[in-house]
Amino acid sequence: MLDKAFFTRSLNVHAYLGLMVGALMYLICLSGSLAVYYEELERWEQPAAQEYLEFDIETIDSAFNRLLQENPDAVTPHMYVTLPTAANPRVAISTEEQGWYVDQSGNLGPTTAHPWSTLLTDLHLYLHLPESWGMILVSTLGVFLLALIISGFMSHRTLFKDAFKLRMFGNKQLEQTDLHNRLSVWGAPFYVVIAVTGAFFGLAMFALYLYASVYNQGDIQGLSKQVYGSEPELNQAIETIALAKAFQQMPDLAPQTTPLFAIVHDTGTPGQFIEIYSQYPNRLIYSDNFVFDASGRFLSRDGFSDGEAGKQIVYSMYRLHFGHFGGWWTKALYLILGLALTVVSVSGVNLWLTKRRKRDAINNLWVGLVWGTLVALSVTAAYRFLTNDAPSWLFWLTLLVSAGYAHWVNHEASAKRHLILAWLCSSVAVLITYVAQYGPAAATPISFWVNGLMLAIPLAFCTLTISNTRRLETNARPT
Repeated sequence: MLDKAFFTRSLNVHAYLGLMVGALMYLICLSGSLAVYYEELERWEQPAAQEYLEFDIETIDSAFNRLLQENPDAVTPHMYVTLPTAANPRVAISTEEQGWYVDQSGNLGPTTAHPWSTLLTDLHLYLHLPESWGMILVSTLGVFLLALIISGFMSHRTLFKDAFKLRMFGNKQLEQTDLHNRLSVWGAPFYVVIAVTGAFFGLAMFALYLYASVYNQGDIQGLSKQVYGSEPELNQAIETIALAKAFQQMPDLAPQTTPLFAIVHDTGTPGQFIEIYSQYPNRLIYSDNFVFDASGRFLSRDGFSDGEAGKQIVYSMYRLHFGHFGGWWTKALYLILGLALTVVSVSGVNLWLTKRRKRDAINNLWVGLVWGTLVALSVTAAYRFLTNDAPSWLFWLTLLVSAGYAHWVNHEASAKRHLILAWLCSSVAVLITYVAQYGPAAATPISFWVNGLMLAIPLAFCTLTISNTRRLETNARPT
């Protein structure tokens, strides 16, 4: 039998770990929950781009090669052709630096520009740090999340007894305890998946290096090629890229798959080649990749769909982490469970603040961080539609101002109420700047849903906060 001291030690470890990473975990969980819908958010940012699912690959081929010929200065070593999907029914041609949407007639349309969606996803993936360091930090936090899940279960003596206990709107400590524990327990399988897949992205190269050092005579490049495939060595005459011919072979090469996009590697050199990413239905792997030379001659397949188990697992991490499998219901489930994990992060710190029975700057700054993040996301969105830019410095400046304001107010309930009101006001500003930017194009279905939710959610929080304040004032009046 485990004694009381074991559970106490486990709880202390859980608390210390949570306090170490609580603020960053909140930012990552909130941004990750929203980033599940990054494709829809990119469409919302540019509602004027033409959307369609039916396309002529010859027309896209012509548009791509015309771009290469007419804009040689825009060509970069890697060129991308994105095909329409249900989640993002648009065709785009991109370089490493810029991109253009392509209409159904093959004409280049508006340049692709979704700085706010990029700001959101970069917050989740890198915390706006340099990409290599940021991804390592975020992946390390995935390891911490796994440790928090394990230590949380080890510290829960009455796990089954309290499985359905939820005491809300009464004692604040009991409320935060039940909210934290119930959401933690019932969402644990999902959180484990998120922790493991999140840890993988930044730490995979470390794992490859260690494995290669021990089992592959230190040949990390050779091991990487075994997992991710190798590039062909070609020496061809530089001519037009036969995209259409390559895509037209896909029904024979992989009849059950849906091509997502193509990358032209080493563009404009004798070694240029085409790589088509094609997705299997009802599979977790992101895609299988088919390699063609510049003339459209099939060369090889990377074999992610039927290779070794480890290879298939590696290529399934992306869809497992972001919920991009199973259709709309999977995304909705990931959003709900991701927000639940966000609440777990917040309630864990709230619980610690309540238990310590004193107030100081930490209380104020925590309120500023939690609610100021929502203000910062709305402010940067409004700024994006006003200036066509969403700089990360504005996000962090707004967050800093929110935290400073909360500390200046020095009253958690008042600071929370004011920041929620600021969130609502900045969301109204998003709608105004959005309509001013796009006019009639702002009436698309995706625009209606995103703008509607961006207004409805802070309005609901505002109403709930005002109602709760009045209830507390009424209860405090002498009888």
